[in-house]
Amino acid sequence: KVHIEHGFYDKISDPVELSRDLRVSISEYAPGNEFVADKEIYTVSGIKVLPDKQAPKIKYAVCKKCHRYYDEASNPPASCCDITLNYAFFITPYYGFVCHKKPESFKGGTPEKKSYVNIVNFSGPFEMIFEPIHALFEHHQAQNGTIVYINTNKQKGFLFDEKGRLEIKKTGQTHHLGYKFSTDILAIRPSFPVHKMVLKATAPYLDIIEELDASDVFWNSVMYSIISAAYRYLSISDRDVDGLLTHIDFKPTMIIYDTLSGGAGFSRRIQQNFSAILEHAINQLETCKCDIHTSCY
Repeated sequence: KVHIEHGFYDKISDPVELSRDLRVSISEYAPGNEFVADKEIYTVSGIKVLPDKQAPKIKYAVCKKCHRYYDEASNPPASCCDITLNYAFFITPYYGFVCHKKPESFKGGTPEKKSYVNIVNFSGPFEMIFEPIHALFEHHQAQNGTIVYINTNKQKGFLFDEKGRLEIKKTGQTHHLGYKFSTDILAIRPSFPVHKMVLKATAPYLDIIEELDASDVFWNSVMYSIISAAYRYLSISDRDVDGLLTHIDFKPTMIIYDTLSGGAGFSRRIQQNFSAILEHAINQLETCKCDIHTSCY
């Protein structure tokens, strides 16, 4: 858990202190964002800095073509897929966030969110032994999968002063906010050859893109249909399990993971009940009454 506190105290009100999981807080409490507590609206001004401790800082990059994640823990290369990797740094705000501006009375509306987590990736291990789990799929189940969440502030990064406060109109070394954690994972990929799929755009999207490699779009849909079916079949919360798509051995690989750091056994339950969950997902899609503008999951 990570905390947020304010730096102003008076005799009338007690300090407001909230806590969230780091995975959530680097979106909700990112500097510049607003949130509501006790009928007052607060603006986050920075990250909490301790005088005798440094917040962890990690150098990382993501391949623009295959989306593979690299950081200092894996002897990062200079390039991937014949593309030069652009490295950046993220800070993990383990000590929390702070508000320095006095809150105002909340009068309704939606608190402003200037930034949010825009990178969710798998950071290993990539050495996996896949075994059959279904006629169409093979799998690898592990308890040491590593997931990373990153808020890049819309690729601009955050500039902090020595006290952790957000600098607005200055130049300097910017950092992203990130959180990397180990958890239980279930890696699933097709057991048959996968070919590139091209999606032809239609109006009103022709002015944006003419065609799209739809392979990732397709496998993301397959993954979330499985996860959605698992919620219902296993009676688990949508906060307990999530998924992401990566590529292992040049094959699209669905990573279904427990959102709790250290794992809670949910992905293992999905592995143990995979055939029934897949059947449930197929039935859900076959009986779907959604139109082209809506989705079951």
